[in-house]
Amino acid sequence: MAEESTTHNLPPVARRVLIALDASAEAAHAADYGLKLAGALSAEVILASVVQVAVAASEAYPGAYPIVEDPVEEEIETSLADAAPEVSQRGLLDSWQEAANRRGVAAQTVVAYGSAIPTLLEIAAEQQADLIVCGTHARRGIRRAVLGSVAESLARQAPCPVLLVRRVDGSPG
Repeated sequence: MAEESTTHNLPPVARRVLIALDASAEAAHAADYGLKLAGALSAEVILASVVQVAVAASEAYPGAYPIVEDPVEEEIETSLADAAPEVSQRGLLDSWQEAANRRGVAAQTVVAYGSAIPTLLEIAAEQQADLIVCGTHARRGIRRAVLGSVAESLARQAPCPVLLVRRVDGSPG
């Protein structure tokens, strides 16, 4: 008697792959891996980067005064500070989108503002991602306890599977 195939019980193959990016070497390694995987699966890629939003002291602590007193100078400094991270992230995403295009992988980009974990989870849900790919520093011990792990938090909370990609280069995490 022949055994029945169990492939009909497998979940659908990932069609929308969210690749979480920052400027780290680990994220670049994960993005490269994610693009290769998406190409093999004929999946669409969402390249996402989160610009961390800092809370001004005057907002965090009512009654605190801003350091800059000149309103024009303050507006210019705020505009420059707000624009610089987005420009940097946009350039990063554009270069990865070009890499995806060269590989024949359909890709779109998303730059969002907020805290990394909830913002990436929100993007994954909004974009209906079937898989999230992100790099990990593979930190251990006290460094991990102090610095935390975005990758681990994503893996625990994501609405879909998460592929954690770490560089294997012999350097300690």
